[in-house]
Amino acid sequence: MTKLPQYRPGRAQGMALVTALIITLIVGIVALAIGRNALTSQQNASIEFDALSGFALAQSGMNAAERLFRDTLVNDKSKIFSDAGQAISTKLDSDADWWRTTQAWTDSARQVSELSSGKPQFRIEQREFVPLSADLEERNGRMFFRVSSRGSGQGIATAMLQ
Repeated sequence: MTKLPQYRPGRAQGMALVTALIITLIVGIVALAIGRNALTSQQNASIEFDALSGFALAQSGMNAAERLFRDTLVNDKSKIFSDAGQAISTKLDSDADWWRTTQAWTDSARQVSELSSGKPQFRIEQREFVPLSADLEERNGRMFFRVSSRGSGQGIATAMLQ
């Protein structure tokens, strides 16, 4: 007759402990990966929201400038030009990159007062007069203006439109 191996309870319990520790480690690594992925997704969503709110505020500034320009055309055309008293436009800035500095926006831009948050800014610049014909004495033509608008999101994002 053959002898069967004897059951030793101490060895089997030790193996169960090692197996339980390995499974716990694997579950912990998976939970850590899921948590890190959720945190990254939340940060990306926050950044995207900040950028979109800045863009929406800049668009609001652009719309306010358009309304101001249109209303001024209807009510008092003389206030459109930069050399008039209480003009809505400024002369074309000699520095093409004026919009990059915060000080330039502080000095010469208008804020949209209808909005309670965000306070987008805009600036209307008088560009140039283009006559309808090549005649230098031509008084009929078109005057061009450029509107620049800036809106800042709740975080650090800033959107600028022209």
